Amino acid sequence: MKNLISVALLWAFGCSVVFGADEVRKVPFELRSGLVIVQAAINGDSGSFVFDTGFPHTVVNPKKVENLKRLPHVAMGAALKGLPVEVGHFTWAGIERRNLTAVAMDVRTLERTSATELMGVIGLDVLEQHEVLFDMANQVLMLYDADEDWLHLQRTPVHEFRFRLKAGLPVIKAKVGKKRLSIGVDVGGSRNLMSEEMLTVFSAAHLGERSRKWMRGLNQEEAYMTIAPVCGLQLDRSAFERVTFVFGDLGRADSFGIQGLLGLPFLGKYRFSINYKTKRIYLWPHAAEANYRRI
Repeated sequence: MKNLISVALLWAFGCSVVFGADEVRKVPFELRSGLVIVQAAINGDSGSFVFDTGFPHTVVNPKKVENLKRLPHVAMGAALKGLPVEVGHFTWAGIERRNLTAVAMDVRTLERTSATELMGVIGLDVLEQHEVLFDMANQVLMLYDADEDWLHLQRTPVHEFRFRLKAGLPVIKAKVGKKRLSIGVDVGGSRNLMSEEMLTVFSAAHLGERSRKWMRGLNQEEAYMTIAPVCGLQLDRSAFERVTFVFGDLGRADSFGIQGLLGLPFLGKYRFSINYKTKRIYLWPHAAEANYRRI
């Protein structure tokens, strides 16, 4: 108990905290055009991967990864369009998977966006038993067992959201006025997005001053889009006075009954974690980086 109190005090005053080697894994990343880029390895060959919790399955780039075994009888669902394959050996941040079922698909759009040659995308399937802390200010991820509560004992989150998974995307129940919504959490999203339909659904009291801008949408086509703050957004049991959204096409998210997506403009204001086992998202204020073990 004394050690726990000491750790809590160190965290509260922004001091470095050293944890046991087996408790936490620290993963440095680069943020490129809103995409989280990490290093991982397939069959002993290391390369760059997008870390995106919106992908239900890990994706591999068939142009960069050899000796992929086709799995013709495996169905990957409608969320991803690609070929099911088996990856012999995958390693990332201390997680090791043999004979991992993945999706082989074209990642050129992600490569253009990030200006990076990619081996693939790390998806939800390797995170289901973990909680991941995103420290955007210091550009590190913290990966730990989903049943560990060390982080929550150190400092109480300022917000906590319950979520459910839809096609691999964490989705939170939300409200604007009397309108009930489903809002997805897209760690790889460079914008907060809202369905254009909501411009005619929300009352004037819940929409701030609008502007229009020529932007590229999720479908990679350019169009004039409306930008406006949404006033009085309630996410689960937490209320937010103003959150700015780009109103437009939500792509595949719309087909799953999702009306909005929270990206880095919202998430990046916090140090946040996603626990895929308990289906909880936690938000804390930014603080100095803790001195965890580096992977």
